[in-house]
Amino acid sequence: MWLCIKRNSLWQSCQCTQHNWIILPWCYFPLVESYTCTKCTGNECQSKPETCEASQGCFNNKQQFSPPGEPCLPQDKGCSSRACTPLSFSATVGTGWTFVYENRCCTGEQCNKADIQLSPVSKKENGIVCPACFSANGTFCTPQPLKCTGAETKCVQVIGKGMEISQAFWVILLMGTTACNLKDINVIQTPTNIWIYCENPISASSQLTPIISSTLTSLLLLKVLL
Repeated sequence: MWLCIKRNSLWQSCQCTQHNWIILPWCYFPLVESYTCTKCTGNECQSKPETCEASQGCFNNKQQFSPPGEPCLPQDKGCSSRACTPLSFSATVGTGWTFVYENRCCTGEQCNKADIQLSPVSKKENGIVCPACFSANGTFCTPQPLKCTGAETKCVQVIGKGMEISQAFWVILLMGTTACNLKDINVIQTPTNIWIYCENPISASSQLTPIISSTLTSLLLLKVLL
């Protein structure tokens, strides 16, 4: 004889066996726990939450990419597909280009429901000067001195790559100020990953020359080999 019972919002099966007119019930309950996470993609949220295994956890990610003009502020929420890593940083590229990134992790019923409010980036100069340049589709750019502000105290080189079905391989190369030594971090909604490497600040007497990144060359070579 079979019967079903409901436990922890999951329907599970029990089987009863009969032996010598004595009913001996035995049941098996899987130990897989689950809860729901708010699901949003690019600021578009689903009315129905997403069911996740407790081992996954929920993530809440917001970014602000501000080229000159209208800023882009995508926010994504859902179940973590792998181990969730909380991370927060900002970067200034120069000529009005800024990037703010925050990723939060949590475990619990719709714990990622609330929207993230990004803190404004300070405009107060902190005395650090970095060589800054931006190239959206190539390996070459000429850096200009960038006066760092607020908590942005590290000069770094950031390399990013992304791929879409209708889009050719493209690379972002920039130097600005942010956290150091971040590798293979997914950003900006589309499959875009960044690698960040520390660089030395510049002095007033430093001569700035065009930058061709050896790391970027390696990425391009890897793409050709694949």
